[in-house]
Amino acid sequence: MPCGYCALRGLTAVKENPRFSAQYLEADKRYIGNSVQVFFEDGSSTEKVSIDAPIGHRQRRAEGIPLLVKKFEAALAGKLSPKQCAAINHLCADQARIEATPVQEFMALFTV
Repeated sequence: MPCGYCALRGLTAVKENPRFSAQYLEADKRYIGNSVQVFFEDGSSTEKVSIDAPIGHRQRRAEGIPLLVKKFEAALAGKLSPKQCAAINHLCADQARIEATPVQEFMALFTV
C-alpha cells in the first residue's frame, strides 16, 4: 500500500513557469519562485498563490532570520536541557563572544 505522500504525489501535476526558471538564472535575482493551486474533484479550486522569493532568499533575510532563530531554538529544545539551551542561545546572541569562543568550548555546550 503506498504511503500518503506517494498517493498525493500521484495526484500532483507539475508545470514549469518560464518566468520562474528565467529569474532563477538571473544573477541579480536568483529567485526560486513557486506557485501552488489546488483543484478539487467537485471542480472548485483554491486561489493560485505565488512566491517569487522564498523566505530564505537574500532579499527576505530580515524576515527570515527570526524564523531561523526559532527553528534553531526548537531543535535545541528537542535534544538538550533548558539550562543548555539557555547557555547556547545566550552565546549565539552575542556575535563578538561567539566568535571569541574556542570551538571545543562551544561544542562542549552540546554534549548531553
